[in-house]
Amino acid sequence: MDHKYENLKFFNLFAIRDFNKYIFTTIRKEKHVSEVQSMLIFSVAMIYGGINFFNIKYISILFRDQYQDYSFMFWRSFFIIPLALILVFTRKIDIIPIYKVKNKFWFAVRSFGLFISFFTYIYGLKYLRLSTMNSISAMNPALVVFFSVFVIKEKFYMRYVYGILICLIGALMIVLNENRSTGMNDISDKKKIHEILLGCIWAFLNAITMALNSVAAKILNKENFCTENQMFYIGVVNSLCALIFSFFDEQRYGISFIISCFILVSIPVFFWNVLTIEALKEIDVSKTTALSYLLLVTVLILGVIFLDEPIYYSDIVGSSIIIGYNIYDCIFHLK
Repeated sequence: MDHKYENLKFFNLFAIRDFNKYIFTTIRKEKHVSEVQSMLIFSVAMIYGGINFFNIKYISILFRDQYQDYSFMFWRSFFIIPLALILVFTRKIDIIPIYKVKNKFWFAVRSFGLFISFFTYIYGLKYLRLSTMNSISAMNPALVVFFSVFVIKEKFYMRYVYGILICLIGALMIVLNENRSTGMNDISDKKKIHEILLGCIWAFLNAITMALNSVAAKILNKENFCTENQMFYIGVVNSLCALIFSFFDEQRYGISFIISCFILVSIPVFFWNVLTIEALKEIDVSKTTALSYLLLVTVLILGVIFLDEPIYYSDIVGSSIIIGYNIYDCIFHLK
């Protein structure tokens, strides 16, 4: 476990030093980023989202004796604040006071959304394996299309429906392995149906929250409440929410736990959200739906490599369907 932990830690640091330097240089130097570049940036964001969701489970195992859900959420959110402030000072942007925010409803959705997403995610993981939880959560693209068309009034294309259906088939192939993951064939040994159903409900609520988050980011972008301000308030609001919930937690944490929260979780969740916001400046939310499934594939791969989760042929086929469609989707936009 320690060896795998070191590999994952250096993976995060390497990605930040090199790839993100390229991505943010592109964003900073070009006033207008093309749609294809925006799709690439969004794809990277989804990979970071997958790393973030995987690391929630990973740290709970790595620091089993120190882990507590809401205290973990506090440290994860707390470190987002200085990272956001670095963006603020680097780009010379002013922090917009809350009372000056035009659309306070979507501001609340965006600010509290990450905490609610975390809340539903950790409860879903109590009943489902990592890949199954993320397969259901990754069904949020269907909701994103609905919200983007009826709330943001974006143009609708039938191609979005085909893409969602194709990716849902891939996700369903992974979900159907839930009972097989126990390695038991006797139905009496399998997970109780009501527990799986409860986990699916939490996962579906997580999907709704993530879809609303995407729509909120787009709406706030249109009102010039952009990346720096969104990330700053996400860090502040989520830290306060987690602090309230963890008030009665008497757990004491070592410095290694706190550092791991920063490297393995705060940094990925920061880049996940920042790159998502930046990508949505130049691309419709509805066009990102199929790309959202890259989050699921990332979690599946990391779960197999670092947590030794079982993998089946249908997992591979399902992931290949999702990845294959996303490659096609990017090529389609290049034409």
